[in-house]
Amino acid sequence: MKKQLLFSFFTFFLLSFIGHSQTTFFEGFENTTGPSAAPSTEWALQSGNWHVFQNSIGPTERWKINSAVAVPPITFAGSNAAYSSIEEIGLGNTSEDYLTSPLVTVPPNGQLRFFARTFTSGNQGTIYQIKIAPATIPPTNIAAYTTLVEYNENELVTNVDGVQNPFNIYTEKVVDIPTTFGPQVYISFVRKYTQTTPTIGGDRWLLDNVRIAQKCLDPSALTSQTVTFNQVNLSWNNPSGSSSWEIEILPISDTPTGSGVVYSGTLPYIASGLSPNTQYKYYVRSLCSVGITSNWVGPMQFSTSFAPPVCGGNFLDSGQATANYSNNEDSNITICPTTPGEVVSVTFTSFDVESNNDALYVFNGNSSSSPQILSSNSGGNVPGGLAGGYWGTTIPGPFTSSSPDG
Repeated sequence: MKKQLLFSFFTFFLLSFIGHSQTTFFEGFENTTGPSAAPSTEWALQSGNWHVFQNSIGPTERWKINSAVAVPPITFAGSNAAYSSIEEIGLGNTSEDYLTSPLVTVPPNGQLRFFARTFTSGNQGTIYQIKIAPATIPPTNIAAYTTLVEYNENELVTNVDGVQNPFNIYTEKVVDIPTTFGPQVYISFVRKYTQTTPTIGGDRWLLDNVRIAQKCLDPSALTSQTVTFNQVNLSWNNPSGSSSWEIEILPISDTPTGSGVVYSGTLPYIASGLSPNTQYKYYVRSLCSVGITSNWVGPMQFSTSFAPPVCGGNFLDSGQATANYSNNEDSNITICPTTPGEVVSVTFTSFDVESNNDALYVFNGNSSSSPQILSSNSGGNVPGGLAGGYWGTTIPGPFTSSSPDG
């Protein structure tokens, strides 16, 4: 069903017409040749004195920098990355290799963020843990640590969107830091492996760009307002205090890509260039500082309206030129003259409305309270039961406004 409307203004009434986040701690493992030799546990780094130690199982293999192993440097950024290798510990034994930060101060809504990868494809049975301990204990006291999160090898390279990267791709991991351990804590990266065969096994851990930052809080209360046929005003609450966001807008049936338009400015965000009579959804996340974002929030749904007909232009229903209008539609379209004193004429070139159940109502003026231009049809089964609507396949009109407003 197709309708062509030439000129503009009077009304058809269609019933059922089918914040600012800051990094407070950072370590990239640069400008170092590795930790002090055992039995020392010290590793002097730019961010302070770290600690490398292990449980009593296995040889003295410990964390070091990747440039110390017989492979080309494998880093996320810079020349170095921290590195924990595999080791022979004996059948049935479990080793735990600790790399522990200096005492760090946790900001409000603190998060630990780091980049990690493994060395071998497939799950070799290694466990990767993030542990925390209060400032009141010696940093090498294994018994004082509490596990915050634990990953297997596949989980370690799974990003925040749930996509598992290849083993040799660095993946950013994000861990919320609880406040129950006090304002200052030790954070430890623990590679854990239980040897299930008589020979060496497990996988390595490469770690780079460790930082602690204030969490970038999620936007909330997403809204869509002042929706037109090709534009919408989008707004949301901004608990992070951010002045920059990323927004992805897409048709309601499409899958989000996780990449959108970056906007820095006052709200609302005005999205233009949309398609008429289309259902959309949008997602938004806050951009707080370099590399630190909130989670994606959404979807929030909205629908654009019909495009306004113009003088000499064509107008189609929601099915456009080749499909039917939808069930249970109820639309009101107002067609206006662009020049005061002129009047609108409307001519249909195609018309197909279900008889007795759907109807097109025409009003001679700028609202549905204007005088109705009647057909001879009864109310039929149209919701509301208003008589004088047009249905069937006979082309109605043409219609020319006689209203003073055109």
